[in-house]
Amino acid sequence: KTFCKLAVYEKAMACYEKALEINPDYIESLHNLGLIHHEIGDIEGAIICYEKILSVQPDNVDTMNNYGCSLLSLGKVDEAIACFEKATAVKPDFAEPYLNCGNALTDQGRLDAAIVSYKQALQVKPDFADAGSCLLLTLNYGYDTAKQYPSQCKMWNDSFASHAKRSTHDTDMAFDREKQLRIGFISGDFHKHSVTYFLEPLFLNYDKSKMAFYCYTNSGNFDAVSERLRRQVDGWRGIFAHDDKTVADMVRSDGIDILVDLSGHTNGNRLLVFARKPAPLQVAWLGYPNTTGLAAMDYRITDHIADPIGQADSDNVEKLLRLPEGFLSYRPSDDAPSVGRLPLLSNGYITFASFNNIAKISPETLSIWSKILRAVPGSKLIIKGKPFNCPKFAKHYLSRFNKESIDSERIILLGRTISTQDHLAQYARVDIGVDTFPYNGTTTTCEALWMGVPVVVLRGGCHAGRVGASLLNQIGLHDLIANNDQEYVEKVVSLAQDPKRLEKLRVDMRDRLRNSILCDAKGFAGHFLKAMQNIWHEQFV
Repeated sequence: KTFCKLAVYEKAMACYEKALEINPDYIESLHNLGLIHHEIGDIEGAIICYEKILSVQPDNVDTMNNYGCSLLSLGKVDEAIACFEKATAVKPDFAEPYLNCGNALTDQGRLDAAIVSYKQALQVKPDFADAGSCLLLTLNYGYDTAKQYPSQCKMWNDSFASHAKRSTHDTDMAFDREKQLRIGFISGDFHKHSVTYFLEPLFLNYDKSKMAFYCYTNSGNFDAVSERLRRQVDGWRGIFAHDDKTVADMVRSDGIDILVDLSGHTNGNRLLVFARKPAPLQVAWLGYPNTTGLAAMDYRITDHIADPIGQADSDNVEKLLRLPEGFLSYRPSDDAPSVGRLPLLSNGYITFASFNNIAKISPETLSIWSKILRAVPGSKLIIKGKPFNCPKFAKHYLSRFNKESIDSERIILLGRTISTQDHLAQYARVDIGVDTFPYNGTTTTCEALWMGVPVVVLRGGCHAGRVGASLLNQIGLHDLIANNDQEYVEKVVSLAQDPKRLEKLRVDMRDRLRNSILCDAKGFAGHFLKAMQNIWHEQFV
């Protein structure tokens, strides 16, 4: 166990395997091996361990919970939910399965049920900050649930963050105007993840004479992307086995001037480290589409399209720090396939698609997509998401379109793909991407564009619903940004009726991105530096 806490996985695994050689029925070793396999991304290895335990201890609730988490990682959502529900049936005061069941339900877009599950977790374990964070994240997905966000956000800060002991900073020593700024980044996603597509451009291009970067990784998952990131930065620290006070002390010891949160209320966040204010300035960026609600967070990085001046400023606890050309810079996947021929030309019909998380497909989104399908005879819609690996759920999802008078054969449901290349290759089947609302796509929109697929977006009323407009603005496709539901339908239908434009967009799109502001990593790094210097210098005013 000590080895686990120190993240020396190979030594830990060797110890547990040796213990199992001596005693094949040593459950604790199997349990810990399963945890390590899951942590390093070997989900199948974890499942083998958990199934061995459950074969002899079918009511082992810890193993049921962990087994469910591994099944969920593979997209076996129904099976995962069954594990979590069995665990809580055996032990009703076990909070973690309620949380994990909420995550599984969110994956299926069953938001109301997910919210109930998170609240059950909090009822059983009132100090369960992670459950509070998951609840907040889920509230972003729906129009109705979003209305609850401000009050729940304040409640999260008051319940979990407001009592943390804050650090004091010696302003006479710390606020040197001309110093090389030490900037720390905390995330659970420093590996192959959506966040790193937008983080790596900065890490590859920042001015090392003006800024020193330190990464604090809250995950044991270390892959080729992690290694690339680690090589670029000045410090790399593993924090996932350390408590909040220890991490805060680590940040202070490193002399971090500006600490950047990349997670918000998503999985792997360490917002309670930020609650201790270990750095003089603290900034939220990239991994979360809303205010953190954390009183100790000073700024949130955005732009004037994602968060227009006015209402957005009052909706955020943080002061909004708007970058001049966009708050994101995109680095396409190295193993992306070549752009294929427009499918319409061989199919004879239009294929729409969304590869966003199923939770983002609100009832309003599904209804408007159905209007588009009715307006474009013969067209089809591909939806891709890991819950569709479950045939029962896929059948249920098709029934939602049947209620909108859309025949099942016009809807193509794709499950989880293993590799990024296989995932991106599915865009060869797509003519037009349709975005989700009120929570837009981000990585999925960029991936579609890189694969030659134009995406029509609906500009919403908050950051989560305006990211699509920010992205398309950066690549000059302003006419694919709709301002209301009717305009959204009209723009999609109009584009579907213009095969010449679709063909030209497909041929030119990758070069359009490559030469756009969105992929200008050096320019973005310059804007980021200027923003960090500005907020640092403001301390002297």
